[in-house]
Amino acid sequence: MKKILLGLTVLVIITGCTKISIQAHQDLYDSSITLSHESNIDDDSNQGEFYTYINVDENEAISLNLKMQYSGDDWLQTKHYLISTDHHHYTIEPYETNFNRYKQNGIVWEYCEIELQEDHISMLYDIMNSNNVVVNYKGITDYSYTVTANEKFIIQNVLLSYEALKTKN
Repeated sequence: MKKILLGLTVLVIITGCTKISIQAHQDLYDSSITLSHESNIDDDSNQGEFYTYINVDENEAISLNLKMQYSGDDWLQTKHYLISTDHHHYTIEPYETNFNRYKQNGIVWEYCEIELQEDHISMLYDIMNSNNVVVNYKGITDYSYTVTANEKFIIQNVLLSYEALKTKN
């Protein structure tokens, strides 16, 4: 597993990803390793976040994952997401078990993490190459979030790292 992480670190440096730091976090329970950037969300309310990350399990199986997160004053109780790019509309309807919700210091947090399949790769490229990407959190209360240029940059670099790791396996 260390060889995979070393390859990712080299790739990040070569591709010039100096704006983001990709960190490795090892799970204490199942010894999987997650490669992700630092979260941009702070304790301010009504914020969203949209990013991809790589997970390497104890068998060195590599997966690409998507996390969509919201923090704010009110519960959304999100059921699905509508993603609109310059050219396409996508619907993501995760299983209920993919959602996490909690309240801390008066702020509600809702997020969903899903493992992406190979057919989602074209969606990520569409997101990276679009000028305007809006993620609509659809629930009891709706919320719209515009994906930032920095988040698109992170998606691009995580996707490049993921594809490089897949070719090594």
